[in-house]
Amino acid sequence: MEKLYIWLIVVIIILVVNYYRDKKTDEEFEIQQEFNKKSILAYQIENREVRTDFEEFNEDEFWKLIEKSSESCKGSYKNQLGLLMDYFRKYSKEELIQLDNLVNRLYREFISQDLLAASYIIFKTSEISATYLLMSIFMTRGRVFYKNACLNPNLIIGKKLNEISDYTIPDAISEIYKRKTDMLIPIPEEQEEFEIKGKKWSERELPSKYSELWLAFA
Repeated sequence: MEKLYIWLIVVIIILVVNYYRDKKTDEEFEIQQEFNKKSILAYQIENREVRTDFEEFNEDEFWKLIEKSSESCKGSYKNQLGLLMDYFRKYSKEELIQLDNLVNRLYREFISQDLLAASYIIFKTSEISATYLLMSIFMTRGRVFYKNACLNPNLIIGKKLNEISDYTIPDAISEIYKRKTDMLIPIPEEQEEFEIKGKKWSERELPSKYSELWLAFA
């Protein structure tokens, strides 16, 4: 009986030692992985190319992809973005840059103070990234809806916002480019400045100035 007890103690000690040894190994592996990840990102940033191609992807073809992707996603933004990424994978790195040129031009052309207000009310943040997300959501609903909803954000009222991620269409394009080339998508040497159309608003004005959106989403 005493021998059995000693044997059990020895087994427990071995198990404990192995547990902490494996845990230490796992921690060391995670630290090394994090270091490698940061090193790769540093290399990608330091060697990111300057964008020289500003030609745009065919807009009609882009909206056909949007329409095709929306048919089977039942309003799920996350699923539709995943399907769009599958479509984007077939394009060359040059075509991906041209696709990015098109989408960013559509952003610049339609962004407004009303859209900033709408995204503030819906997503509870004043970050410009929230406005780009809202515009991506509009975009996934097709050409007509995108252009009309950008002019009148109230059109989103009553629409289901299913499975919303914080990923935008340009994020998806950039991700595919990185997977294809192991580099970050080129950016212009100087970011183009553009004016956000419309009258600026203050937070206290939102409930009354955008009353329908406020009642629907606040």
